[in-house]
Amino acid sequence: MSKKFIAICITTHNRYEYFKRCYDGWIKHLPPDSRIFVVDDASDVPCPEATYRFEKSAGIPKAKNMCLELAQDFEHIILADDDIWPITEDWWLPYVESPEAHLSYCWSDIRPGMYGNAHYYSIGKRLYEDDKLFSFSHPRGQMLYIDAKKVLPRVGGFDPAYGKGMVEHVDWSWRIHNAGLSTWKNQDVIGSEDLFYSIDENQNNEPDFVTTISDEMRTVIDQNNQRILHAKGDSSEYIEYRENTIPQPVDKQNNVVICGVFTGKPDFQINWGARHSPIADPQYTRDVALNYADDLKDSVMRHEQKLVILNNIADASDGNTRYIYTGCSEDPYKNRFLKALHYLIEHEEIDNAWIVDSGDVTMNHNPFPEMQRDKIYVGCETMNHLGCNWMLQNTKNSYYQHWLNTNANKTLLNCGLLGGSRENLIAFLTKMFYIWGYNVDNMNLIDMLVFNVTAYEHFKEKIVYGVGLVNNRFRSMEATNEGKEFWLHK
Repeated sequence: MSKKFIAICITTHNRYEYFKRCYDGWIKHLPPDSRIFVVDDASDVPCPEATYRFEKSAGIPKAKNMCLELAQDFEHIILADDDIWPITEDWWLPYVESPEAHLSYCWSDIRPGMYGNAHYYSIGKRLYEDDKLFSFSHPRGQMLYIDAKKVLPRVGGFDPAYGKGMVEHVDWSWRIHNAGLSTWKNQDVIGSEDLFYSIDENQNNEPDFVTTISDEMRTVIDQNNQRILHAKGDSSEYIEYRENTIPQPVDKQNNVVICGVFTGKPDFQINWGARHSPIADPQYTRDVALNYADDLKDSVMRHEQKLVILNNIADASDGNTRYIYTGCSEDPYKNRFLKALHYLIEHEEIDNAWIVDSGDVTMNHNPFPEMQRDKIYVGCETMNHLGCNWMLQNTKNSYYQHWLNTNANKTLLNCGLLGGSRENLIAFLTKMFYIWGYNVDNMNLIDMLVFNVTAYEHFKEKIVYGVGLVNNRFRSMEATNEGKEFWLHK
């Protein structure tokens, strides 16, 4: 374990009674090789535990940035307000062991009308959940976790444009998400409610709870800062948190093909009839399941490329092929993109990658030497269009039914082939999960629809597709006359 493992950074302003409870809680459950930094934003009575004190109130964004500057040499950083603390040992393990570079403590059942105005907080709900992670409908900024080595060089810190504060943490989380460093905008680890005590969350049990901003001032600041936030759109800009420093890019050199084999989960998109779906059959043996991608594996090996098979069976290796156990949620279709996204985020050394179906395609022509860095390559079905019966029958959402009808004559892109630079793939997959996570109804959208919406609406200037280039004619099992397409669909 690194000697600079976890930095816990607490900001405080004129709430020493709450701060002391908070500080003592962190001290009691401090992880090994960790340190607490305290930034006092010019409290009327100076905080005696402060590592750094502003002589004049700087506001939340600058106070948080000072935390990041103090903690920048640590592997992991926790940014905490002065009203939350851990209540159990090893609270930090699920955060540092998560593949996500950014997480935040999220809670439900908020008391409506807190701060005198129901506009600020509502009940909130979980939009997605698996055995390790859940996404949440509302942002929370009370406790923010980052993998510092991934987030700080790419996104930096908080935007001082937010002045005294309000939604500055939303801006930071959204920029981290837009940079492809988190799967969902608002996400937390499973079981976090048993790891922390939050005064903000438990106001009904805290009759003396006070905030440092009045309701009237909060409304004015919030209205202004909301305009700043939404004007940024999909920004992933870097914002410097230190003085006179410029982040240095990391040189990357590597190519890989990624696929997924997930068994024991229902295949709700295909009617297999009397046949067994390979991903649904709980009796699928380990060896048979791991051999499911053998045709793909052989073709990739012929072109001397590397293959990663993400799966819920076992870890193994065979020459240039790695089998990596990732587990699987109840929806294997989302899961294959989720695990591929996690893999790309984790492996900064990757230059270019393809995410492909495990049993339907084989490599026909090495794509990597011919790929342009600013393009995203996708499969297509020349005999089908967006308005085909299958897409309409499997899309129940009225908004997206209208979208399909409006774009009915466009070529149906096939989500079994997706290639590009690591950065472009992370951006593309992150946008897919943004669409899924936009609301509860969107979680039921099929992957083929979300893939096409992402490509046509958000990356239309980047996408490249076509028979004879990316893939052969869908289901033809033969190459075109030129035989130069990257992939063959079986």
